[in-house]
Amino acid sequence: MGEVSAVDRTKVHSLIDKVYSRYYVAINELTKQKNNFQVQLQRLLEAVKSGFDPALIADEANSIKEQINSVNLKIKHLKSNPPSQLSVSEEEIKNFFNNFMATFNNATIPERKKLIRTFVRHLELDPKNNLVRVSFYPDQVVHSIGVGDGT
Repeated sequence: MGEVSAVDRTKVHSLIDKVYSRYYVAINELTKQKNNFQVQLQRLLEAVKSGFDPALIADEANSIKEQINSVNLKIKHLKSNPPSQLSVSEEEIKNFFNNFMATFNNATIPERKKLIRTFVRHLELDPKNNLVRVSFYPDQVVHSIGVGDGT
């Protein structure tokens, strides 16, 4: 298998980093929202402790709790559905898959993990039976150009 140039590796890593960057920014933004709602809820609880009538702030507290739950669900959904598609051209995808093994073999361990997580949804090892079960993310772009079948 031929060597992949540093430029090719850098381009692949850049594409992967770009996808994951947007993913982590979204999670971080939602986490900030959740923290903000938790601060608001804490202030309401402190108001009750200082003598405010709980009935006056109950609706607001319940609304904030609902918003926290909503944000938690969004975070959970994002974390259970990491990015699986790169925004690249058909030719770039073909070139990437043609050079994947060389890229993978030349990658550092963290880079290998990112490469695997980009495509693999679930990996299950069964050492007793010497089996490895792999589930890939369905990727319509990859399917449409005939690279892999998603299983």
